[in-house]
Order: sequence, then C-alpha cells, then structure tokens
Amino acid sequence: MIFNDFRIMVMQNNLKIILATLLTLTFLPLCGQSLSLDKPQEVVGMKADAGTAKLIILSISPNLNVSHEMGSETAKRYAEGENGYRYELIHVLTEDEMEYGGFCKTTVSLALPEGTQKFPITFYSGKCYRGRFQPAGITCMKNTGGVFPEAGKAKVTFSSALNNLSIWCDGVLIFNNGEVVATTGTVKAEKNTENNLYAYELIFNLPTNSESSLQPMLRVKSSKSGIVDVAFDDQLEARKSYNFSVSPSIKTVKRAYTFAETKAIADKYLAEYASQSESSYFEAASNAIDEVLAHKDCPLEIRDSLLKQQYKMQYIRKYSYFMDKARKTKEDVVKKEGYEHANALKWLVAERKFCNNIIEEYPEMTHYATLLSKLDTELNSHPLSQVAVQTTVHHEYQVITGKVTKDDSFIGSVAGVGIYGTNMADGTMGKTKDMTLLGKVGSNGTYRVTLKNPYHYLYFYGEKSSRPITSETKTLDVILTRE
Repeated sequence: MIFNDFRIMVMQNNLKIILATLLTLTFLPLCGQSLSLDKPQEVVGMKADAGTAKLIILSISPNLNVSHEMGSETAKRYAEGENGYRYELIHVLTEDEMEYGGFCKTTVSLALPEGTQKFPITFYSGKCYRGRFQPAGITCMKNTGGVFPEAGKAKVTFSSALNNLSIWCDGVLIFNNGEVVATTGTVKAEKNTENNLYAYELIFNLPTNSESSLQPMLRVKSSKSGIVDVAFDDQLEARKSYNFSVSPSIKTVKRAYTFAETKAIADKYLAEYASQSESSYFEAASNAIDEVLAHKDCPLEIRDSLLKQQYKMQYIRKYSYFMDKARKTKEDVVKKEGYEHANALKWLVAERKFCNNIIEEYPEMTHYATLLSKLDTELNSHPLSQVAVQTTVHHEYQVITGKVTKDDSFIGSVAGVGIYGTNMADGTMGKTKDMTLLGKVGSNGTYRVTLKNPYHYLYFYGEKSSRPITSETKTLDVILTRE
C-alpha cells in the first residue's frame, strides 16, 4: 500500500515536470520588438499650408491610429500603392505657437493592435514630415540554449527558413542580405544549413579575465521586413550557446482593387504633383497610372488622357532626378575642391539646366521657377561664371505661346497634348515619327514652345491637320478639333 502511494506520488511529480516543460516550450517569450518604426524626418520640397504642419506615416496596416499630445488632431487614412496606407495628420499651430517661433514641441503616439510607440518631434509651420510604422514582418523567438564546447567563447545562432537575413552586432553589420560581410575582434560569423534551415552563427570571443562580461545588442531584419531589436537580459557566458528562431509574421494578401479605388490613388498623385519636387513622388505617380491603365475596367476613352498625364510624371521625374544628382555632385565637389573649382560651376550649370527643362514644359510648377531664380543668382555670382558666359554662344530662337481649348469633336483633355514642329500640312494625324516634339500643353491649357529649327507648321497631337505659322508668329491660340 505504501509502495503504491509512493508510485502514485512519483507519477504525479513526473506529470508536473512534463506539464511545466510543455508550458515552457509553448510560451517562450518574444525576443525584441514586433514593430518597426522609421522616425519621421522633414521632407525637403514638400510643404504644408502656412500655419500648419503635416505628419505622414506610411504603413501596411489598415489599423493605425496617429495622435499627439499637443493637439486633438488625428490622422486620416488614404490608400498608398498596392498594399499600403498613408496616414496624414495636420496640426494647426495655435496663436501662441505662431507668435513664439512658429513651432510646436509634442509627442506623437502611434498605435497598432500589435503595440504602441511614442516619439518626440518638433512641428514647424509649413513643414512636412514623413516616417513609417508597421508590424516588423518577422518574429524573433528565444529558444532553449545549450552547451558550446570551446573555452572562452559563446555562440549565438539565428535559425530561419529565410535566406536573406541582415544582422547587426553592436551597430556593425555582420550579415547583409544573407551574406557574411564583416567580422570583428570579438565576433566571428558563419552561415550553415541545418535541417533545411539556415543557421546564422555569431561566435563571441569572451575576455580572458572574465567569462561573463559581454552583453551584445543585436538587430535582425529580412529583405522585406523592418528591424527587430534583440537584447540579452543577461551577459553572455562562456561555453554556452544561445538560439533564436526568426520567421515571417505577416502574410501579405493582395486584394483586387476596384477601378474607382485604383483611379482614386492616381488622382491623388495628380492633384498634388504641382507642389512636389522629389523624383520618387513622380515615379510613384507614374506607377499609379500604370495600375489604372492595366485595370480590366479601365474605359478606353480615358486611356489617351492617362498616357499624357503619365508622360508628364515621367518627364518631371527624369529631370528632377537629374537635377538632384547634379546638386549632390556639386556639393561633393565643393567639399573636396572648393566652391571656386571649375567642376562646381559645371554641375551648377547642369542643375540649372535640368530645373529649366521642368519649368519650361510645366510652368504650373512655380516652386521650380523660384528655385531657378536662386540658381541664376548663384550662377551669376560664381567667380568663373564670366568665363563661362564668354565661351557660350547664345542663339535667339523663335518662341510661340498660346491658349488651347477644344470643341465637341475633340475627345480627351487638352492638358498634356503634344505639340510638334513639322513641315507637313495635311494627313499628319498620328504620324509623329518624323516630327519634332517641342512641348506639351500645360494643365492650365497654356503652352510655350521654342523653335530651335525653322518650321512651317505646328501639329497638336490628335488633330487631323497642322497649324500654319511664320517666322513672325509669337502667339497662336488654338481650338482643338478632330474635324
């Protein structure tokens, strides 16, 4: 009887141990953050209305709440691309804030179902700030450790089915997109394959005078995720191994947008393009128009108009990109060679040329006109500018301007209509291969073209015939027609 009682007690204790072990394995703690935050930075060239500041937070989550402690405003949500969202919060500065410097120091709160993060920021009147906040996209789980047989060393392993992890140790990038790119005096990195998983191994050399004196800060991300911070609660110990599992935590599901939703995204870009200056904005606008054109429900009658708008976005994107590259190259030359160097002038001239290309084609982008004026002042004040002027041959080209409207027979918008120089009078519709594109009609229905070669006609794309001009023509108002 006593033996049976003892046996039952032992079985009960063993059951408790098994249950405790299962619970431990089931509820291993999450390691690090499950959220990724790129803190907002001021967007150069993007402006908010006077007396206000705009905060833009990009996220793949439709459930983000954005608020701040110095105002009652909350963010409005808009679709952004195929599978994302843009949250816009506009803070209206108070009279006191405007009177004392035009700024507001506040703390922004970003809340997702997965968690909340806060950060301080200073809003300045007329400025726009942009950041990103979303579930990180990967989960890092701490597993049970083991023994590492080498004296004075410890091993940390990240096991994952992902072949593209990037891992930092104390701020140094050790693995980049799945490849070992650096080792340090403390850390040696290796990548192996175990049980169809990739093992990203960090082997630490611990100081000889103490076998428990390292507490590294590790960070990990995949090619499609945010960064997860991995912090050790305790210091590394010699002859021990530490293991973490990294796996995707978000399943991206593409849903089919309706035509109205797809077009609304493109329309949003087109409504705001005139105040933008980042080449990435115009590239995104062009891509958004691509989505509209590719939609199965896109009406045939609007395709020409969309293609014209897309050409505009691509044109501005091209020259804003070139202009930005020229400016950055100029700044690098100034740092290395000095402002008076000839290469600084060379890239200043290039920056001014690309800016002028944009404003000549699309005069509605008035902030480029302001920038062009500043570049002209900078160019004229450069020590070598007079030499450049003396060696430059100037030509007086014929310039023609005008206002464009349309009659009922012309289908589509006048905005974006191509204007060609030609010496053909009739039968020219669609035969632009042998013509010279001089420019396009602006969004306000006006145009300005420069004839660097003499032409007898201007052809407005979509019409059946050309419009006669002479060498004396300065203004030509046009009513577009297909008759």
